[in-house]
Amino acid sequence: MTIFAEDDTLAGGCESCFPLLERAAEAVSAHFGLPKQTELEVNFYDAETMREINDSTRGVDAVTDVLSYPALFFERPGEIAADLNPDGINPESGNFMLGGILLCRQKIEEQAKEYGHSFERELCYLFVHGCLHLLGFDHMEEADKAAMRREEKAVMADLGLPDGEDA
Repeated sequence: MTIFAEDDTLAGGCESCFPLLERAAEAVSAHFGLPKQTELEVNFYDAETMREINDSTRGVDAVTDVLSYPALFFERPGEIAADLNPDGINPESGNFMLGGILLCRQKIEEQAKEYGHSFERELCYLFVHGCLHLLGFDHMEEADKAAMRREEKAVMADLGLPDGEDA
């Protein structure tokens, strides 16, 4: 999987996270059997920008840790159709475009401290969580939340990282 990552925070410093995100992307890709020619975009934003985006796109006037914007609709979460929809192909690269993930470094740092684990573990968890949203998973209903949680745990285990409940 190819990641196009940018650090759009004013402070910078998120570039060091990119190799970790690539590793997590490969784990997600392997877990779900995504085509090798899959890509997604990742952007880091400061808290105020995340609040503004959250408000303008979801109507929630609050800072959030991760936002995901899928490029495609999946009938069944995590199941890629054998004949990929041409609407999901990036015309510039020819790759299957999964969507975009926005991350807030400040929230990642705060939550890592709050939950008592490393920044890297929190970053990977939120990235995996965002990828699952791109693959059609959600947590609005209890059954859906349980299914999403199972997949998060499995990918985090593949990465050799605590899944959150045992962090």
